[in-house]
Amino acid sequence: MPTVTRLQPAGPARVRVEVDGERWRTLPATLVDDLGLSAGSELTRPVLRALRRRLRRGDAAAYAERILGASDTSTRNLAAALERRGVAPADRDALLGALSGSGLLSDARASRARAQALAQRGYGNAAIELKLEGEGYEPTEAREAIEELDDELARAKELLARKKPDPRQSARFLGQRGFDLDICEALGAVYDADV
Repeated sequence: MPTVTRLQPAGPARVRVEVDGERWRTLPATLVDDLGLSAGSELTRPVLRALRRRLRRGDAAAYAERILGASDTSTRNLAAALERRGVAPADRDALLGALSGSGLLSDARASRARAQALAQRGYGNAAIELKLEGEGYEPTEAREAIEELDDELARAKELLARKKPDPRQSARFLGQRGFDLDICEALGAVYDADV
Protein backbone atom coordinates (compact mmCIF):
# COMPACT_ATOMS: atom_id res chain seq x y z
CA MET A 1 0.00 0.00 0.00
CA PRO A 2 1.44 3.43 -0.96
CA THR A 3 2.38 5.40 2.14
CA VAL A 4 2.90 9.11 2.71
CA THR A 5 6.52 9.53 3.76
CA ARG A 6 6.79 13.31 4.00
CA LEU A 7 4.69 16.49 3.96
CA GLN A 8 6.43 19.77 3.22
CA PRO A 9 5.07 23.33 2.91
CA ALA A 10 5.05 24.46 -0.74
CA GLY A 11 3.86 28.04 -0.80
CA PRO A 12 0.79 29.68 0.66
CA ALA A 13 -1.77 27.08 1.72
CA ARG A 14 -0.09 24.29 -0.32
CA VAL A 15 1.65 21.11 0.82
CA ARG A 16 4.08 18.96 -1.17
CA VAL A 17 3.38 15.27 -0.55
CA GLU A 18 5.95 12.50 -0.92
CA VAL A 19 4.78 8.92 -1.26
CA ASP A 20 7.16 6.04 -0.66
CA GLY A 21 10.08 8.46 -0.65
CA GLU A 22 9.27 10.08 -4.00
CA ARG A 23 7.63 13.38 -4.81
CA TRP A 24 3.96 12.69 -5.54
CA ARG A 25 1.96 15.92 -5.85
CA THR A 26 1.26 19.32 -4.29
CA LEU A 27 -2.14 19.66 -2.65
CA PRO A 28 -4.13 22.41 -0.95
CA ALA A 29 -3.34 22.41 2.78
CA THR A 30 -7.05 22.30 3.67
CA LEU A 31 -7.42 19.09 1.65
CA VAL A 32 -4.45 17.49 3.38
CA ASP A 33 -6.03 18.38 6.74
CA ASP A 34 -9.52 17.23 5.73
CA LEU A 35 -8.23 13.85 4.58
CA GLY A 36 -6.04 13.50 7.67
CA LEU A 37 -2.87 12.93 5.66
CA SER A 38 0.34 12.78 7.63
CA ALA A 39 3.66 10.99 7.43
CA GLY A 40 2.85 7.29 7.70
CA SER A 41 -0.71 7.59 6.31
CA GLU A 42 -1.61 4.85 3.86
CA LEU A 43 -3.21 5.91 0.59
CA THR A 44 -6.07 3.45 0.57
CA ARG A 45 -8.65 3.33 -2.22
CA PRO A 46 -11.23 5.26 -0.18
CA VAL A 47 -8.67 7.99 0.58
CA LEU A 48 -7.62 8.22 -3.08
CA ARG A 49 -11.27 8.32 -4.21
CA ALA A 50 -12.03 11.10 -1.73
CA LEU A 51 -8.92 12.95 -2.91
CA ARG A 52 -9.91 12.69 -6.60
CA ARG A 53 -13.47 13.79 -5.83
CA ARG A 54 -12.29 16.82 -3.86
CA LEU A 55 -9.75 17.78 -6.53
CA ARG A 56 -12.41 17.56 -9.25
CA ARG A 57 -14.70 19.76 -7.16
CA GLY A 58 -11.89 22.25 -6.65
CA ASP A 59 -11.14 22.31 -10.38
CA ALA A 60 -14.83 22.84 -11.16
CA ALA A 61 -15.04 25.68 -8.63
CA ALA A 62 -11.94 27.36 -10.06
CA TYR A 63 -13.36 27.02 -13.59
CA ALA A 64 -16.71 28.51 -12.53
CA GLU A 65 -14.97 31.38 -10.75
CA ARG A 66 -12.93 32.15 -13.89
CA ILE A 67 -16.14 32.30 -15.93
CA LEU A 68 -17.82 34.56 -13.38
CA GLY A 69 -14.68 36.68 -13.11
CA ALA A 70 -14.90 37.45 -16.81
CA SER A 71 -18.59 38.44 -16.68
CA ASP A 72 -21.83 37.67 -14.92
CA THR A 73 -23.77 34.84 -16.50
CA SER A 74 -27.00 32.98 -15.91
CA THR A 75 -27.19 29.88 -13.77
CA ARG A 76 -28.31 27.95 -16.84
CA ASN A 77 -25.29 29.03 -18.88
CA LEU A 78 -22.87 28.26 -16.07
CA ALA A 79 -24.49 24.85 -15.52
CA ALA A 80 -24.11 24.10 -19.24
CA ALA A 81 -20.44 25.13 -19.16
CA LEU A 82 -19.81 22.88 -16.16
CA GLU A 83 -21.63 20.02 -17.87
CA ARG A 84 -19.45 20.43 -20.97
CA ARG A 85 -16.44 20.36 -18.66
CA GLY A 86 -17.58 16.95 -17.39
CA VAL A 87 -18.58 17.98 -13.86
CA ALA A 88 -20.85 15.37 -12.29
CA PRO A 89 -24.49 16.47 -11.82
CA ALA A 90 -24.37 16.28 -8.01
CA ASP A 91 -21.13 18.27 -7.87
CA ARG A 92 -22.49 20.77 -10.39
CA ASP A 93 -25.68 21.33 -8.38
CA ALA A 94 -23.72 21.71 -5.15
CA LEU A 95 -21.34 24.20 -6.75
CA LEU A 96 -24.15 26.25 -8.30
CA GLY A 97 -25.92 26.33 -4.93
CA ALA A 98 -22.75 27.43 -3.15
CA LEU A 99 -22.02 30.14 -5.73
CA SER A 100 -25.60 31.41 -5.54
CA GLY A 101 -25.52 31.35 -1.74
CA SER A 102 -22.28 33.32 -1.66
CA GLY A 103 -23.62 35.93 -4.08
CA LEU A 104 -21.04 35.20 -6.78
CA LEU A 105 -23.77 33.82 -9.04
CA SER A 106 -26.85 36.03 -9.31
CA ASP A 107 -29.27 35.72 -12.21
CA ALA A 108 -30.92 39.00 -11.21
CA ARG A 109 -27.64 40.94 -11.24
CA ALA A 110 -26.46 39.25 -14.44
CA SER A 111 -29.74 39.89 -16.27
CA ARG A 112 -29.61 43.58 -15.31
CA ALA A 113 -26.04 43.91 -16.57
CA ARG A 114 -26.83 42.06 -19.80
CA ALA A 115 -29.99 44.13 -20.40
CA GLN A 116 -28.00 47.33 -19.86
CA ALA A 117 -25.31 46.19 -22.31
CA LEU A 118 -27.91 45.32 -24.95
CA ALA A 119 -29.67 48.67 -24.47
CA GLN A 120 -26.36 50.48 -24.93
CA ARG A 121 -25.84 48.55 -28.17
CA GLY A 122 -29.13 49.97 -29.47
CA TYR A 123 -31.69 47.26 -28.81
CA GLY A 124 -35.31 47.88 -27.86
CA ASN A 125 -37.11 46.22 -24.97
CA ALA A 126 -38.69 43.42 -27.03
CA ALA A 127 -35.33 42.37 -28.48
CA ILE A 128 -33.65 42.58 -25.08
CA GLU A 129 -36.33 40.42 -23.48
CA LEU A 130 -36.05 37.85 -26.25
CA LYS A 131 -32.26 37.73 -25.99
CA LEU A 132 -32.29 37.43 -22.19
CA GLU A 133 -34.76 34.56 -22.25
CA GLY A 134 -32.74 32.87 -24.98
CA GLU A 135 -29.64 33.16 -22.79
CA GLY A 136 -31.30 31.34 -19.91
CA TYR A 137 -32.77 34.08 -17.76
CA GLU A 138 -36.25 33.58 -16.35
CA PRO A 139 -38.98 35.75 -17.96
CA THR A 140 -39.64 37.57 -14.68
CA GLU A 141 -35.94 38.41 -14.28
CA ALA A 142 -35.81 39.63 -17.89
CA ARG A 143 -38.83 41.89 -17.37
CA GLU A 144 -37.46 43.25 -14.08
CA ALA A 145 -34.11 43.99 -15.75
CA ILE A 146 -35.89 45.84 -18.58
CA GLU A 147 -37.93 47.89 -16.10
CA GLU A 148 -34.66 49.28 -14.71
CA LEU A 149 -33.48 50.52 -18.11
CA ASP A 150 -33.74 54.11 -19.31
CA ASP A 151 -36.98 55.02 -21.08
CA GLU A 152 -37.31 53.14 -24.39
CA LEU A 153 -38.47 56.24 -26.28
CA ALA A 154 -35.41 58.19 -25.15
CA ARG A 155 -33.16 55.30 -26.17
CA ALA A 156 -34.82 55.12 -29.59
CA LYS A 157 -34.33 58.87 -30.16
CA GLU A 158 -30.70 58.61 -29.13
CA LEU A 159 -30.17 55.64 -31.46
CA LEU A 160 -31.67 57.50 -34.41
CA ALA A 161 -29.52 60.54 -33.67
CA ARG A 162 -26.42 58.38 -33.46
CA LYS A 163 -27.02 56.05 -36.45
CA LYS A 164 -28.84 58.53 -38.71
CA PRO A 165 -30.71 56.02 -40.88
CA ASP A 166 -32.57 57.15 -44.00
CA PRO A 167 -35.52 59.12 -42.54
CA ARG A 168 -37.98 57.13 -44.65
CA GLN A 169 -36.62 53.93 -43.10
CA SER A 170 -36.41 55.06 -39.44
CA ALA A 171 -39.53 53.18 -38.30
CA ARG A 172 -38.33 50.00 -39.98
CA PHE A 173 -34.84 50.48 -38.53
CA LEU A 174 -36.21 50.77 -34.99
CA GLY A 175 -38.55 47.81 -35.51
CA GLN A 176 -35.64 45.62 -36.55
CA ARG A 177 -33.87 46.60 -33.34
CA GLY A 178 -36.86 45.45 -31.24
CA PHE A 179 -38.40 48.77 -30.26
CA ASP A 180 -42.10 49.06 -29.44
CA LEU A 181 -44.34 49.46 -32.49
CA ASP A 182 -45.88 52.71 -31.17
CA ILE A 183 -42.40 54.20 -30.74
CA CYS A 184 -41.39 53.07 -34.24
CA GLU A 185 -44.49 54.65 -35.78
CA ALA A 186 -44.23 57.86 -33.77
CA LEU A 187 -40.57 58.45 -34.48
CA GLY A 188 -40.95 57.31 -38.09
CA ALA A 189 -43.70 59.91 -38.60
CA VAL A 190 -41.55 62.60 -37.00
CA TYR A 191 -38.64 61.79 -39.28
CA ASP A 192 -40.90 61.55 -42.36
CA ALA A 193 -42.26 65.02 -41.58
CA ASP A 194 -38.71 66.39 -41.48
CA VAL A 195 -37.97 65.21 -45.05
